[in-house]
Amino acid sequence: MRRALLLVWVVGCSEPSAATPPSVEDLPPGVVARVGSDDISSRGVGQVAAAQRITREQALDRMVADALFAAEARDRFPATVAAAERGAAARALLEELQRAARAAGPPTDTEVQQVTERRWWDLDRPPSVKVTHAVVRVKKPVDDSAARELAERIAKATVGAESAADFEKRATAVPANGLTVLVEHLPPVTEDGRVVPPEPPPPDQPQGRFEEPFARAANAIQNVGEQSGVVQTSYGYHVIYLEERLPEHRVPLEERRQAVEGEVIANRARAAETAILSHGPAVSIDRAAASLTGKVRIQ
Repeated sequence: MRRALLLVWVVGCSEPSAATPPSVEDLPPGVVARVGSDDISSRGVGQVAAAQRITREQALDRMVADALFAAEARDRFPATVAAAERGAAARALLEELQRAARAAGPPTDTEVQQVTERRWWDLDRPPSVKVTHAVVRVKKPVDDSAARELAERIAKATVGAESAADFEKRATAVPANGLTVLVEHLPPVTEDGRVVPPEPPPPDQPQGRFEEPFARAANAIQNVGEQSGVVQTSYGYHVIYLEERLPEHRVPLEERRQAVEGEVIANRARAAETAILSHGPAVSIDRAAASLTGKVRIQ
């Protein structure tokens, strides 16, 4: 045990003369001062001195003053101080989780793939096609045969269409005989059915999709200006006209690893936070501290 400074503060007194003078007593190793029940460590003094570019003596004076004010605040405003301390503890925990997440190393292939799946538009976008289609709706099972026959007539009538507008004109000219025919100009679609928007979609936005039989048939058309045969989906029977082919956009793995590093580190920290909150009964975060959890961001 070493002899160090012990400060006793008579909490609640406002006059400087109300504080008893410092006393000297034995304190645990590493502790250089004690203010009430608060210990000030030698390591903490060194960290403050280095961070603020002051001497250790000046750092100790400041830390003692802070501890005295904190003791007074705890006595006068216990609820407010308790909330602030819990918030500070939560912030310290989040900062530690971020440090640990970064120390775990570069994103693994699995982590890169997980982010890529969410950000496929800008990181791993497959080729897609823009099409116009005519669909004969099947509203009742009894209409199925007639709907297919009408779709086959539309397919014959639209062969050689010079544009999407010409395709639409020819398709709608075929007598529908009481059936419903829709002609639609659709957004680009990948072979697996994903809709390709003109800009990157928000990560949490539900992803639009076409039925895969339709998407595969659309992407199987070889040349712009050509069309598919009759394609069946749950909506009815389709004839598809190819307007445009759009190229893929694939970012190499190592470039993706660098691009998603910040997001992966944030994900690691959030996962660790969730695990602590779910399985650590000793950890509780109040409203003041909970707001910090939305601030885990890695630049």
